Amino acid sequence: MTALEMKYKFDIKLRDILKALNHPFTTHEVSRLMNKSQLALVREYAKYFEQNEEFRKVLSPLVTPYTVTLFVTDAENHTNGAYVRMPEDLIKVVAELVNGSIAVKPVSLDEYSSNITNPFKKPSSTLVWRLDRNDKHELITDGTVTLTSYSMDYIDYPPDIDVDNSIDCVLAGAVHDDIVEGAIKSALIILSRKAQMFNTKSDK
Repeated sequence: MTALEMKYKFDIKLRDILKALNHPFTTHEVSRLMNKSQLALVREYAKYFEQNEEFRKVLSPLVTPYTVTLFVTDAENHTNGAYVRMPEDLIKVVAELVNGSIAVKPVSLDEYSSNITNPFKKPSSTLVWRLDRNDKHELITDGTVTLTSYSMDYIDYPPDIDVDNSIDCVLAGAVHDDIVEGAIKSALIILSRKAQMFNTKSDK
């Protein structure tokens, strides 16, 4: 569906639920509600990206390549660790390599502490660990690997749907109805809260 068609479906369904000729949301507000719903859907689908082929197809327009060649060390680094800065719009990393061929394994701080001295699980010449540290990744090597590049594919934030400017949803049409439904649920929550506030004021 186009953005306008999605808004039309939103209008029809919400008016039907409200049993009214119209609803109080402007076109701009409808776009905002659909974008909130779209982002929630993307985040949910991203959780199961590796396990679900249909989800991968839906999110494929958002998969973005990214390569870093700058590595930073400071007093907070773990032994044999170096930071790489991540893009601000990253939702989830779906593939990654160091130096073009070395596998990368994401680990938690607990896993780091438990396995860093385990010869069968710790980093090696064919495996680098990744720790997530706010807006940075810390790459942990075995001390013999020299970091020259870190490449990944990641799920990006979806572009905003904009009804006023005819900017359509880039995701597969199969999820457009789900996005509209999510927007309607948010709209009903807003209307319910407004009604509660009105009733509270009326009771005073």
